[in-house]
Amino acid sequence: MMERHQRDADAESFIVANRLSELDRMHRSFEELKQKFTLPERLVSDLAFACEEVVTNIISYGYGDENEHWIRIVIRTDADHVEITIEDDGKPFNPLEHSDPNVSLSLEERAIGGLGVFLVKKLMDDVRYVREEPYNRLILTKRKT
Repeated sequence: MMERHQRDADAESFIVANRLSELDRMHRSFEELKQKFTLPERLVSDLAFACEEVVTNIISYGYGDENEHWIRIVIRTDADHVEITIEDDGKPFNPLEHSDPNVSLSLEERAIGGLGVFLVKKLMDDVRYVREEPYNRLILTKRKT
């Protein structure tokens, strides 16, 4: 189940359950945000891709139980930037502490994992991590132009 909570004219937040089936609704919500904030198609595509990568990792690896958990996505925009904060109550994990994969190696030679976070870092202008017990917060920032 996805809930939407409007914060103010320049922010929107969503809460998604830790189920992969939530990703389709999350993508539809990005389309709505494109209209609401008058955002370029390419920007929305990059933001949606980055969120999908992060949320998929949280759902797949962030929890040590089968209980339902909630992942909060807050999108803020100003004249120049869009900032997305993804917050979860999963195991502490800072994806920025892990080295980037060696993309010059073939798929067979490359270690499994890390490519999604690498792509997110390449797509975004800034990626920050904060741990405030009991939450992980990943903050993604992208210029509108």
